Amino acid sequence: VVHHKSREPEKVIPLLRKALELLDPARDPRRQTIVRHNLMAALLEADRPHEAKRYLEALRRMHREQGGQLNTLRFHWLEGRLAYATGDLDKARSLFTEVRNSFIEWEIGIDVALIPLDLAQVLFDENELTETQRRLNEAIAILKSLGVHAEARAALAFLEDAIRVQEAGTALIRQTAAFIRKAENDPSIRFRPSEVTAPSGAPA
Repeated sequence: VVHHKSREPEKVIPLLRKALELLDPARDPRRQTIVRHNLMAALLEADRPHEAKRYLEALRRMHREQGGQLNTLRFHWLEGRLAYATGDLDKARSLFTEVRNSFIEWEIGIDVALIPLDLAQVLFDENELTETQRRLNEAIAILKSLGVHAEARAALAFLEDAIRVQEAGTALIRQTAAFIRKAENDPSIRFRPSEVTAPSGAPA
């Protein structure tokens, strides 16, 4: 949990794999599902989608067996992220749209704002710039209404300016979303524009 909240997926992955070895799926299938779900998410966050894909079908079966509409939606969100990471934009768009609509209907907190950021990445890659801006503005409005962390608001303002001058790109959208997620758990974090505009893997 500590490494997850610190956005350190490479430290999360070996711990979750060890947890899978220690858990007995016959005795605790629900916890086994949670660990597999979190492991897939960590692999995606670490830009290792092909490793994440190995867990997809087993996790789909486990979610189907255990039921629960909200858990199924969160699985579809994860599946959409995997589809996007492996270049299946049509599938990613369909899954993100489904999850977004359900989250709005259920009024599910900050996730209602974060899912449009994922959808915006797909729309941007498909060169639908007007719709991209609409989804980004939707996310910004929702996050502001939720009274998010002041530094997250600074990141949003920076993104909003980039949209206005048409300099926002998929990397900026993705990195801003990652910063907002991190700001949820770290009140000491400070927003620096260079941290969301630096090339992936490059020092800010």
